[in-house]
Amino acid sequence: VIGNILSERSSFSQSLDYYMKALAIDDSLNDKSSIGDLYNNIGLVYEEEGDFVKALDYYQKATKLYEELNSKSSMSAVYTNIGNIYQAQNNNKKALDYYFKALDIDKGLRHDGDVALDYSNIGTIYTALGNYEKSLECLFTALGINEKEGLKNDITISTANIGLAFIKSYRHDSTHKGCTYTVNGATVHVNYTDLLDSATYYDQKSITTSNITKNRLSL
Repeated sequence: VIGNILSERSSFSQSLDYYMKALAIDDSLNDKSSIGDLYNNIGLVYEEEGDFVKALDYYQKATKLYEELNSKSSMSAVYTNIGNIYQAQNNNKKALDYYFKALDIDKGLRHDGDVALDYSNIGTIYTALGNYEKSLECLFTALGINEKEGLKNDITISTANIGLAFIKSYRHDSTHKGCTYTVNGATVHVNYTDLLDSATYYDQKSITTSNITKNRLSL
């Protein structure tokens, strides 16, 4: 817990020290679940420091333990974090592979908030790849789930990411005038101008993100 708090306060070296001490204890107890959580959290610390090689190494260690334990929720979280690493390295194919792994798990668990997050991450990859049709399909799916669940901050992020994807799509093909998507069975049409205004507003406030890391696992 102390390591989590310190990491959130950007005391990365201190949080790493506490995680390593906790890891030594859990290792002696052979507590595989806690060891997996610590590996994931250590990976997050290295990721935040920009050391993607070490981050990936610890994420993969966590993955091995979670798969042994068949800990689905934890597997989804670490798959997402691995996807984020590959996206940061511009390895979009591997990023998609891991985001889809997370999506498959979250659908099975019926974790709607995480499903929306997965679609958002997948959508941003497709935006980067220039596949705007798939991008908007995923991002609108994420928006629909977030609206259904009333997740206001995530609605903001989804709207901004859709706007940015649509702007790129519009620049690629200026014949596009709008998009339609379905929320709770109702078809909604969104005009280009509305999305442009939303994207510009939220981008100025630095709310948009290329991907989202799932919450640090509690110990």
